[in-house]
Amino acid sequence: MNLIALAVSLFVSQTADPWDRAERALASSHGVSALMTVTIGGEQASGRLQLRSPDLVRLRLTGPTVDMEYRQSPRASIYIDHRSRSYQWWPWYPEAMPPPTTPQMLQVAFPQVLMQGSLKSFGPKSGWKTLAREKVGNVDADVISVGPPGGSGTKLWIDDSGHILRQVMSFQQQSGPLTIVSEFQGAAYEALPDSVFGIELPVGYEPEATPRLNDTAVVGQRVKLTTGLRLPEEAPEDLSGLGAVAPVMVVVTSDDLEPSPDAETWPTLAAAAKKKGLAFVQVWVGSKPVFKKTPWSQYWDKDGTLEVRLGPTETPYVYVIEKGTVVSGWQGKIGKRSAEVERALFAPYSKKDD
Repeated sequence: MNLIALAVSLFVSQTADPWDRAERALASSHGVSALMTVTIGGEQASGRLQLRSPDLVRLRLTGPTVDMEYRQSPRASIYIDHRSRSYQWWPWYPEAMPPPTTPQMLQVAFPQVLMQGSLKSFGPKSGWKTLAREKVGNVDADVISVGPPGGSGTKLWIDDSGHILRQVMSFQQQSGPLTIVSEFQGAAYEALPDSVFGIELPVGYEPEATPRLNDTAVVGQRVKLTTGLRLPEEAPEDLSGLGAVAPVMVVVTSDDLEPSPDAETWPTLAAAAKKKGLAFVQVWVGSKPVFKKTPWSQYWDKDGTLEVRLGPTETPYVYVIEKGTVVSGWQGKIGKRSAEVERALFAPYSKKDD
């Protein structure tokens, strides 16, 4: 019976919908390691790709005109141009994509569907169509597509185990259509250790720009919070769930302005946030603050990781985060501008009943 059950399970796995196979393989592996070849227009580059969902990356591509490397770890992100012996460095980039200042070739070659760990990053299952059964090398694969026929879209070749063997993306540009073909050879779907993604600044290479300690989170940018110390107990608390689904208003303050000229503003703003369905938390950066009891939660960013993630250029700084994305914000003192501040912060929720 065990052999029969195994045979049946293998048959079901290999004949299941290719979209489901790919989703299941990505969800269960949490990571991918593969040799990679990418052809963009008429230029081809090859290298090695290592990913671990949701935000660990190591990618090296070499071709006739490029020798580039991109690494993203929990501590930093770095793009290295080995031809010019230069690099760009960020403390951490909160997206499963290279920062926008990296070269276009890296942007379009980056296998987003693998890094996101889901085909849903390109569209829901209902938008995908199974086109044909073709070979990639000597391996049989199902071809599925998403996007308008004949226009911009994506095709994937998925083998019987659910592994993605080829990805073809098409874009319409002013100069004409652009097609990017990525192939993944010898792919292993497995969670890789942190050591694979370690980052060191390359010796003898020059920075393209002075490394930035903070990049201010702006509207439209994804933000993933870390651990804060809940006051007054200073108990460590995981804040990564804040704003992941339900909206949250994060007020970043520091004790260098104590007594804060806006201290009387926070109760009014917290009440307005609650009325709109937003949670309200206060994050202290810098030195340990003198705790004063409030009806909302307060956290101290003792190790500075929250400050790096949010990157406020000054305090106070207010962020509204929903589904992991900054949807509105306010920088600087509020004073007598509370009505203006509330309009700006609650603009995404203006249709809700007051």
